[in-house]
Amino acid sequence: MLPVVLPILAPIFRPIAASRQALGVRQWTDGPAFYLIGPMTEPTAAIRQPRGPNAERRAATREKIMAAGVRRLYERGYAGATTPEIAKAAGVARGSLLHQFPTKVDLILAVAEYAATKQGEFLRTHRMTGGSKRDQFIDSIDRLWAALRQPEGIALIEIMLATRHEPELAGRYARFAKAYERSLARGLAKLAERAGLEATAALERQARFTLTSLRGLAVETMFSGDPQASEQSVALLKAYRAAFFDAAQAEVRPKPTVVVG
Repeated sequence: MLPVVLPILAPIFRPIAASRQALGVRQWTDGPAFYLIGPMTEPTAAIRQPRGPNAERRAATREKIMAAGVRRLYERGYAGATTPEIAKAAGVARGSLLHQFPTKVDLILAVAEYAATKQGEFLRTHRMTGGSKRDQFIDSIDRLWAALRQPEGIALIEIMLATRHEPELAGRYARFAKAYERSLARGLAKLAERAGLEATAALERQARFTLTSLRGLAVETMFSGDPQASEQSVALLKAYRAAFFDAAQAEVRPKPTVVVG
């Protein structure tokens, strides 16, 4: 079951600029955003596209609102990602935003779905195609770590943490979490297939351990400002994943037949 929030992460989480520099996170610009974030799998759901005579304009407005929502969550945390602030950052009238998202919870859940979808796109686009199956299996940790250091990853963590003190958000977040779970299962099955591994319960536990460890490490790096220590921790996770792969392969490797003469 996907943890809605990690207990070790304190209920108040407000990233600051210096912390993001420590993480090596890219800075936002006023130009078009290029999203570089991801959970470990497929997008949770397709972004719903408006229909009708003004569909293209409404879709463009929605895109600006979603990008601005991610940006405000990343820069100011959940408390600072107010509806007026997001409308201002998106460059749209507050009335236009409220027409699509009547409440803050409506808006935040849409941003969560949007960010998760972009995460899946990033991980698929940056999947390692060369090298051995073992190398590809281990490389998935580097991709996930890179993804979690981006604004969309921070935005999703902010939303998860906010469920601790926002009852309405917590109640409605459960639906998103279930979709995220299904996404994790699909991605894990594909990861196992590419690596030549059987999709076992042990593999699921290993993948979940990696995800939660990296997510917690991203938060820790924000507070500690020590990227070198974080990279050392990532190296340990990669060593653990390599050992897991080798052990799994040893279990399925045919045992030599002993002929008694």
